[in-house]
This record gives sequence, structure tokens and C-alpha cells, in this order.
Amino acid sequence: MPDNIDLKDLDFNNFYILCICEGKAECAIMDILLDNKMLIFDRSNLLDEKVYKRMTTNKLIENFLQFDYKKELIIFRVLDSKKEKLRLKKAYDRYEIYNFYTAHEIEFVFINYDNLNLEFQKKKSKMKASEFYKSQNKSYSKGYDYVKNYFCDVNKLCESLKKSKSKNYLGISDLLK
Repeated sequence: MPDNIDLKDLDFNNFYILCICEGKAECAIMDILLDNKMLIFDRSNLLDEKVYKRMTTNKLIENFLQFDYKKELIIFRVLDSKKEKLRLKKAYDRYEIYNFYTAHEIEFVFINYDNLNLEFQKKKSKMKASEFYKSQNKSYSKGYDYVKNYFCDVNKLCESLKKSKSKNYLGISDLLK
């Protein structure tokens, strides 16, 4: 991503966004935010008006990058690992890639949504966020439908995303209006 760019300054009408999410939970969160018009862009800016689950680089090229579009295509990746790089073949390096990181575990969003952060801080050194949250919510699942239904309060979800943002990196909260 270019240095010193403010996403709110981008004119999304000039682009198609290919939004690729790490997993089903991230896809559900992005769909909730899109459906509730909470992002600085909307479905009409997305390629095929939808978000996609992560795929291999070869699938990405085969399914999306070898075509010509009426507008420039940019890639938004929603993921948790800062180590995971998308390495495109030289023929496709013209595509701008923006990475948006959740906290190192998506469960931080759930922890903040359920106001369990103080409780988690007490146990943080002994267990990962995923272990902690599973112990607090026995019905927890990262499945698309579960996440889509669980985050029924979109304003509370937005606050949870802000609290869960990794420092020094773009996060989903940077895409909020």
C-alpha cells in the first residue's frame, strides 16, 4: 500500500474492489458492515458485489486477475497474519494490494463485543484469546451463519472492531465511515 494514503480520500467509484477475507468469520463481518452501509464503500464498488474467502494465488489469478475490467481493480485482503504475503507473478504486479488486519485472533472482536476484555486480561498470560473465548461461550463458532447472527448490534460490532485493531496496521475499523 502506498505510504501516507488516507483510505477516505480514495474515490471508490474509480475502482472495483476485490475483497478477500481470511475465513468465514471475516466474510460475515464484512457482509454485516456492507449490508448496514457502515463502510466507506458499498457493494456496488465490489467486484461481483460480494466478498470472497481466501484462495490460492493461482486461483486468484485464474478467477480474477487475467481479465480486463472497465475500471481499475484493487485488492483488499482481510486477514490476521502480518507474515502472510500475497506474491503475484510479475505480469500481475500492477494490482494495488491493501491489507487489513484483525487482531492476531478474530476472537478479540468477540471478546470486546461481549465486554470480556477485563476478564481476558486477567488470564491473558495463561491462554490464547480463542481458548478464553471458547471457555466463555460454549456455542461459539467461526461459521458464517453463526457470526452473521451473533453480531446483531452493528454499532457494537463497529466499536468492537475499533478496540480490536492491531496497532500500526490497517484494520477493518479503518474502512468504517
